[in-house]
Amino acid sequence: QSWANVMHGMSAAGAITQFDARSWPVNIACEVKGFELDRNAILQHQFELLNRPSEFGLQAGYEAVTDSGIEGNVAPERFGVFTGTGVGTIAPHQILRMLSHYFTPDMMNEPLVEMLRYLIENKSRDALLTQNHPATLTTFLGQRWHAKGMHASVSTACAASSQAIGQAAHLIREGVLEAAIVGGADSLAGELLFNGFCLLGVLSKRTEDPKSASRPFDKDRD
Repeated sequence: QSWANVMHGMSAAGAITQFDARSWPVNIACEVKGFELDRNAILQHQFELLNRPSEFGLQAGYEAVTDSGIEGNVAPERFGVFTGTGVGTIAPHQILRMLSHYFTPDMMNEPLVEMLRYLIENKSRDALLTQNHPATLTTFLGQRWHAKGMHASVSTACAASSQAIGQAAHLIREGVLEAAIVGGADSLAGELLFNGFCLLGVLSKRTEDPKSASRPFDKDRD
């Protein structure tokens, strides 16, 4: 479908639907639409701990492993996982909710200790940390496909996925691993990250015509 859209010059740009961006300086994006995670891609206990990037990564991993036919043909100890990840889709209101549970005047001296205690005690009720931890996707892929070899989560911005592929290739070449699940996943339409790009001034404000807004080599680019 993606290739067909490219060949027909179709754009996915439009108004943001994942959060209310109507009052933001930029309120358009190219969101992935109609996505539904295949339940075969995950283990039951993982479901409530997923965020959007992890869902993308688990689906891609499921399609890659099943297409390759590699499942069951590599010793688990020689099967690795390397993924490139970002900061997740955490929203400011989620951070505030977490902070409000532990931040009281008598905790001022050890706020980080109290935050850690809160996260540990409420891991079943508030999965904020697990959902947005850069290692979650790597861990879940390893669990799902019984990959017990070396794992690594790479979070180096735009280079992350390429670096993850390079690390896995190096270890296979050196004989440390026989095979690995490699790649990356992210979703840039989360409030915190999107706000950062707005503040950097790197997003087009041509919101009245989203399908032609991204024109980096045009003399009228903004």
